[in-house]
Amino acid sequence: MIEVNAPGVIIEQCYIVCTASSTLYYMLYLYSNSSNAVIRNTIFQSTNNSVYGVSGAGAITFTNCVFSLYNLNVYNALITNCILRNGNFIANNNMISYSMCNTVQFPASNNNLQNVNMNTVFQVNNSFDRYFLLAPNSPAIGSGQGGVDMGVFGGPYPYVLSGIPNLPTITYLQAPTSGSTVNGLPITIRVRGRN
Repeated sequence: MIEVNAPGVIIEQCYIVCTASSTLYYMLYLYSNSSNAVIRNTIFQSTNNSVYGVSGAGAITFTNCVFSLYNLNVYNALITNCILRNGNFIANNNMISYSMCNTVQFPASNNNLQNVNMNTVFQVNNSFDRYFLLAPNSPAIGSGQGGVDMGVFGGPYPYVLSGIPNLPTITYLQAPTSGSTVNGLPITIRVRGRN
C-alpha cells in the first residue's frame, strides 16, 4: 500500500499492482493532509483492492491514469484523460472530464465516454504494462483534453514501458586506469539504443 500524508506529492509513471485477496487493503490511500497531490500516467491494477482518498483530502488530480481495480473512491478530485477499465467508482464531489469507463461509472457529461468496450481500447498481449498500449483504432486516441490520448501513454509525462527510458545504454566499457597528454585516454565502449 502507498500512503500519501503530505501536500504536493507527485506520483507519476508508476505501475501499482496489489495482489492482496481482501478488499480491506488499499493500493493508494490519500490522507486529509494530501491536498494538491498529483497522480499522473500511472496504472492501478488489482481485482480486490481500492484507491481511497478520505473526505478531508482536497485538490487531488488524476491525469492520464488507467484504473483496473475494485473501487475508486476519492473526494474532491479532478480526474482527466483517465480510463476506468473496470471496477466501481464512488462519486464524492469529483470533477471528471475527457475520461472513459466500461459501464456508466463516470458521468456522460464533460466529454466523458461511457459503456466503452475495453477490448477495443487496449492492445492484446501478455506483458503486464504493454497491455495498456492503445489499440490502433482505440476510442481513447485523441479523445483526451486538448486532443491528447487518454490513458498512461498520453500527455506530457507518458508512461515508460518497464521503466526503461529511450536513452542509450552503455553495455561495455574498457578503459585504462590512467592516460597521458601524448596518447590521451584510449577507451572502448559499446552502446545499445532503446528505440
